[in-house]
Amino acid sequence: MNPRLLALTAAASLLPAHGAAHNRARLFAKAGFRVGAGTLFHGTPRISGNSDLFDKLTLGVDCVIGESCTFGLEERIAIGDRVVIGPGVMLLTTSSAPALDAQSVGPAAQAAIVIGDGALLGARSVVLPGVTVGRGAVITPGSVVDKDVLPNTRVGGVPARQIEVLNGAEPAVA
Repeated sequence: MNPRLLALTAAASLLPAHGAAHNRARLFAKAGFRVGAGTLFHGTPRISGNSDLFDKLTLGVDCVIGESCTFGLEERIAIGDRVVIGPGVMLLTTSSAPALDAQSVGPAAQAAIVIGDGALLGARSVVLPGVTVGRGAVITPGSVVDKDVLPNTRVGGVPARQIEVLNGAEPAVA
């Protein structure tokens, strides 16, 4: 594990479970992650990635990160402003593709993830490599998102599918 990440995780674990969300965010910023003003960490996320992982996570202003989240930083994750990420959400920038042979795993796929301003990712949802979640989109709890989500839409299920257009607006074409 990266020594700086190890030190960050140890320091964050010393903070009380409740009431330290601002301080946890400050620790992440001091460690080298780009964390916007007003962002809160309600728990210490699990972070994996290679040696340059501190350059691969950007969080906008006034975001809320729930407890027990996972950020796979093999590629970049860009999170916009006022994004709410529920407890247990996983943002994974790498995954294995299915193989032709049932006894093996295919090659790893790696791609960045982008979360637009004002998006809401429900508890225990999973966002897979290469996905862009549009501005104001809502992902229902427990969903697995393997394709881009249009702005101002609500998606859900495994795999996630569009449920509705929000606020009566027509979503932009992705």
